[in-house]
Amino acid sequence: MAQIYVAGPCEIHCGVGANGALAFLGWSESGVRISLNPEWDDVPADLAGSRMPADVQFMGETAMISADLKIWNNVVYASCASRGNPFSGTRGQIPFGQIGGLMITEKAAYRILVYNSYTTKTSQNSFNSWNFFAGWLAGPDVIDPLGTKAAKIRVVFRAIPIYDSLTGNWALYDGSSAGKPAAI
Repeated sequence: MAQIYVAGPCEIHCGVGANGALAFLGWSESGVRISLNPEWDDVPADLAGSRMPADVQFMGETAMISADLKIWNNVVYASCASRGNPFSGTRGQIPFGQIGGLMITEKAAYRILVYNSYTTKTSQNSFNSWNFFAGWLAGPDVIDPLGTKAAKIRVVFRAIPIYDSLTGNWALYDGSSAGKPAAI
C-alpha cells in the first residue's frame, strides 16, 4: 500500500573516534540525501555491431551521502575534513605521503551512520539506519554563511563497498545502528 513517509530528524555519526568508534557529527537541517549509484560496464561484441553492447555487466554500487548541518560537532568535523588522515583532525593540512593514499587499504576510510530518530515508528520501517562500512568526506564542503546569520555546513560523503575475503562478498551498507553514541 502506498503511504506518506516522513523520516524525521537525522543524526550523522562518523567512525573517527578512538579505535574507529562512532562519533556524533551533527543533525541535518532538513534531511539527508543518499544517492546509490550502480556501476555498469558495457560488453562489446561484433555480434551487436559497433554501437550496441551485446550485454551489460553490473559492477557493484557506490553511494554519495549529503546533508546540510545546522548543528555539528566541530572536533568531529575537523577529523572528517582532514581527508586522507581523519584521525589527525588537522583540516587543510596535507602531510607528506597523503596525496595518492588509498582510502581503505591505508585506513583513511571510516564508518558513516545516518540514523533516523523515528525508526521506532511503525510507519517508518523502511527508513531505518543507513550504516555505510567505508566512506569519507569527499566534498565539496560548503560553509555558509560567514557573518551574522547562523552558519551551516554542507557535507558530502562518498562510500564504496568493502570486500569480505572469507565469503567473497562485497558490502556497501546495512541497517545496523550498533555502537551509536548519544547525539550530543
